[in-house]
Amino acid sequence: MRKIFFCILMGILLASTLSSQVFAQFDELQIYMPDEPLPYDSTPLTQRLGGIKGKVISLGKKPLSNASIILSNGITATTDSNGDFEINNIEAGVYGIDIFKEGYKHAHSNILVNENEQRTVLVDISPLNYSKTQASKKRENRVAQRPQYTTMNIKAYPTKDLTGGFHNYGKHWWVYSIKVEDKDGNGKWSEIYRRPHHGDGFSSAIKELYCKDVIKGHEYRIEIEWRTFMGGDSKIRYWDEVIDRDDKNFIFDNPSGY
Repeated sequence: MRKIFFCILMGILLASTLSSQVFAQFDELQIYMPDEPLPYDSTPLTQRLGGIKGKVISLGKKPLSNASIILSNGITATTDSNGDFEINNIEAGVYGIDIFKEGYKHAHSNILVNENEQRTVLVDISPLNYSKTQASKKRENRVAQRPQYTTMNIKAYPTKDLTGGFHNYGKHWWVYSIKVEDKDGNGKWSEIYRRPHHGDGFSSAIKELYCKDVIKGHEYRIEIEWRTFMGGDSKIRYWDEVIDRDDKNFIFDNPSGY
């Protein structure tokens, strides 16, 4: 009996000790309870959104309207009349992008969209019936259409008027000016010369006009004016010449021809 009583007493003491330790642990906790509830902040901890802005063209210059843009996440867009499209507020990451337009080849690529950034893309798609051979010929045509520049030299001689009868026999005409103009409006060259003196001699009045950067295949209007020593009479003549080779030279030795 004494043993039983002793065991019960020891159990009561042990339970009392454990209970005091547990409550002592809870007493050490500090719980803050505000008078009013804290406001709820709905902003996500990290903002991982970006966008894509692009333009769809054909053969390097023609904007394509109503082209379909499809991302690998299922988001779609359509180009406007200028070939432009824009997709915003998509999660940052790598996307597959497909471009479809009726009558044109399908285009596909991958694009990385960074956080808080709008990526810009330019997509150039070719017509279905457009081959590499056609592209090569088109490039060759563009090269052929580029202006091929060369030079032209005009040389004008003084002359004598033998058609004016006895009193005009031997009248000397000296070169007053030479003017050249591209008939397509791509350049002008001109020079006005001083009046020669009698003592300069007849042959010293030969004049030249050197024209740089004339275009092969273009037609040029050449204007030469001769004047007399006495009385200031003048004769103006025009010639239309095509530059058909490099370093073209023209010699004009009288007001009616060359």
